[in-house]
Amino acid sequence: MMLIVPALALVPVAELALLIEIGRRVGVWWTVTLVLLTGAVGLTIARLQGFSILRRLSSELSQGLIPGDTILEGVLLLAGALLLITPGVLTDLAGLLLLVPPVRALAREWFKVRLRRWMSSGSVWVFRRR
Repeated sequence: MMLIVPALALVPVAELALLIEIGRRVGVWWTVTLVLLTGAVGLTIARLQGFSILRRLSSELSQGLIPGDTILEGVLLLAGALLLITPGVLTDLAGLLLLVPPVRALAREWFKVRLRRWMSSGSVWVFRRR
């Protein structure tokens, strides 16, 4: 949790420095095109995969299953899409990585381990109806 604050300050600075360097090497218009193109392609892929996740969610619910993993995959896909609409090369790379199903599955499992650890340490509380 303590790493979030420095990351919020450092990521935009790193993005800006990287965009300036890319712009200096290949030109401003190619850099702008790169950012727009990666965002458009990524969002198209995210939309298609989002429909797939919604179908899987609907199927699991109709079978009476609890779709925890599917919901978490949907959240990670949404995070990837949000990273893609944020201008920058690093955020585009992170967003595109979250669109790759095996990478998203690894992120899902990592997050589940972290969530269990947070819950067992009392950092996160989960409430249940009694």
